[in-house]
Amino acid sequence: MKLRSIYKALTALTLTGALLAPMAAQAVPSFARQTGMDCATCHTVFPQLTPFGRMFKLSGYTMVGSAYSGQNQMNDKLQEDVFPPLSAMLMVDYTSMKKDDIGPTGHMTNDTIQLPQQFSFFYAGRISDYMGAFAQATLDSTNKFAMDNTDIRYARSASIGGTPVTYGVSFNNSPMVEDFLNSTPVWGFPFSDGDYAHSPDFGTLLGTGAFAQTTGGLVAYTMINNEWYLALGSYHDTTATGVVSGSAPALGLRQRSEYGRFVFQKDFGTTNFDIGAYTMNGKVQNDPTDPSAPYAKFNDVGVDGQFQYLDGANTATLRANFINEKLDNATASLGATNDSLKRHDTSINGEYYYDRMYGVGAGYFATKGDSDPGLYGANSLSGNPDSDGWLMNLNYVPWLNTKFTMQYTMYSKFDGGSTYISNTGATRNAKDNNTLYLSAWFLF
Repeated sequence: MKLRSIYKALTALTLTGALLAPMAAQAVPSFARQTGMDCATCHTVFPQLTPFGRMFKLSGYTMVGSAYSGQNQMNDKLQEDVFPPLSAMLMVDYTSMKKDDIGPTGHMTNDTIQLPQQFSFFYAGRISDYMGAFAQATLDSTNKFAMDNTDIRYARSASIGGTPVTYGVSFNNSPMVEDFLNSTPVWGFPFSDGDYAHSPDFGTLLGTGAFAQTTGGLVAYTMINNEWYLALGSYHDTTATGVVSGSAPALGLRQRSEYGRFVFQKDFGTTNFDIGAYTMNGKVQNDPTDPSAPYAKFNDVGVDGQFQYLDGANTATLRANFINEKLDNATASLGATNDSLKRHDTSINGEYYYDRMYGVGAGYFATKGDSDPGLYGANSLSGNPDSDGWLMNLNYVPWLNTKFTMQYTMYSKFDGGSTYISNTGATRNAKDNNTLYLSAWFLF
């Protein structure tokens, strides 16, 4: 990477920030306008949730402040607000790998500035007294518009024998979108990454986000005494052709896949912790619309935990996540050599912020699994899916809706070892994919 390229990237990000920066601190706009609270109430630093922010989500995004109640009008026939809660997000980034990827298909773009990396519109907030939504539509760097993470909820609260209970249903388009923690893959660290950075090709289906935006799910949930959380649901494929990543060939869900989630949490004021488990199992096949097509069975089981310290100017969060996956009948749809395989993903990470303005984060990630030349041989010289590395970042949040990040990712293994076969056909070292990523993130 060239210093001149980095200087140009920093200049571009800084100028963009200067043009878009607000005159005063703002919160995530539509939620802030609705509740009358700044984003520090619900977030340590966006998108990480505080205990209050988690309950706002579980309550269906319906909480309102006095100012909102006085300004908004209700359409009595539809029982919805006349003025919808709309927001937008812009991300600009610069990506530079240690070594360009050169192969039979030519030169891979590097030292790239994306404006935008993505641009999103949100319907985020209250629909009616007991319904709310977080619906995101995103224009990505390829100029394609598509639905992103979407979560539509109906939620109620009650008291049973003096014990507070919140319960509801979530209709969403990705397993774990309904979840309220930041320790699972969907809402997990590092929260943003470069489109032109290389990521390992292999991992568990849930860990790689294989079913994100390609499935529809209905999840029923309850939170008892603000301590015990239970969610049960099912997901169906919503695409005509398979698009699942992290496996070869691409796959889609067949019929219905079951999903379950359990969490115990405890809030002590300045500190809080959560420990949980989740599972998803079902069948995947090349063409989910063909009942006669062969299918493989998968069973993913995850455990996760999170600890937060929130005390005035000091905020710190530690997270850990482990997913174990078992694949059966893998020769049918996955093209594997072995019929039964296991693989697992591990991540441990944390962040510290001073005054919710200056932050530092670090994390370890790893994928390990059984060797199988049929499934991994196209890229892996060792025949296994193993990858691991470290990630570190520095963050500056000058305003509550603006974040600048400098991030560096280092690999010791990539797609099976210290060397592998790139998607362009060239032999590369894992360390060649070490990546510098600069980003500017704006909400308005």
